[in-house]
Amino acid sequence: MFKQGIKSLTMDNIAQMLCISKKTIYQYVENKAELVAKVIDLTLSEQHIAFEDLMKEDGNPIDQLLKMYVQNTKMMQEINPALIVEMTKYFPDGWNKLLNFRNEFIFDAVRSNLEHGIKSGLYRPDINIDIIAKIYTMRALGMFNYDIFPPDVYPGELVFKQMFMHHVRGICSKNGIEYLEQEFSLLS
Repeated sequence: MFKQGIKSLTMDNIAQMLCISKKTIYQYVENKAELVAKVIDLTLSEQHIAFEDLMKEDGNPIDQLLKMYVQNTKMMQEINPALIVEMTKYFPDGWNKLLNFRNEFIFDAVRSNLEHGIKSGLYRPDINIDIIAKIYTMRALGMFNYDIFPPDVYPGELVFKQMFMHHVRGICSKNGIEYLEQEFSLLS
């Protein structure tokens, strides 16, 4: 669903992709809006579990961020750039779920990572944890502002990589930057 966008996708297309009848789909959902809501719920649940698993690891906080980076990069490759515009315009309830996920769960995950990084000495001790976590979460969906970052000029993965590196380098101590550069080079 995310690869094609939502607006152009019909229930007939979905039935065909699933090799089932449209009637079967309507046994589970009333309409496309309900189906979109269920897909968003499932996607956010999967993201929640994946992020929690990463944050439970006792590894260093930069490794946690790098794993999140890899996971998010894969997810972005599966999203049609029109999806965000379509969500805001045609599926505001789904968009609000995404915003709530960002403002609550992502904020808490970033905040926890920042605390861990400061304690480990890999992040600067002088950062304001709440402000940095809010800046990060604000930018997380802001990178999909296609007036600023038209996807034909700025591919989503490139914008995300630059945003990610800007964030991590800004919070790292000298030791953290050395570790980041060593580990990030292994991902490229």
